[in-house]
Amino acid sequence: MSAFRRVHILPAALTDIKGFQDLGVQKAVVSAVVEIERNLEFGPLLEVRGSTGDLCGCRKVYVDKPTDQKPRFRVVYWCAPSERRPRQARILAVGVRAELGAYQLAADRYNADRLAQGLLPVEEVDDHGLGIEPE
Repeated sequence: MSAFRRVHILPAALTDIKGFQDLGVQKAVVSAVVEIERNLEFGPLLEVRGSTGDLCGCRKVYVDKPTDQKPRFRVVYWCAPSERRPRQARILAVGVRAELGAYQLAADRYNADRLAQGLLPVEEVDDHGLGIEPE
């Protein structure tokens, strides 16, 4: 049983978290997940990028242990069933920012998780269907 009611961490993402040897990074990830639990729309929205694939409808959160440097890691998640009616944040990946590591992991997992939730692949849904309002 999870300690979170509104956040689901995919098994692969849990493996990502456990893979960090630095406990400071693990604590930062847990803190980010707590913030996501409080506010499902905590992180900024992602979009389609040629280098990472289609992450429309996903969000990112910057995480790292406290330093003066730019955070090195990202938590990538999406709000199910849509941005307009979020009921649950689904953590797809936790990984390095460098070389787009976290985003590539998330892209590999996103459609599989959408399909598991009974939803269409992201490529088959427009922004309105994802609950993303154009600016």
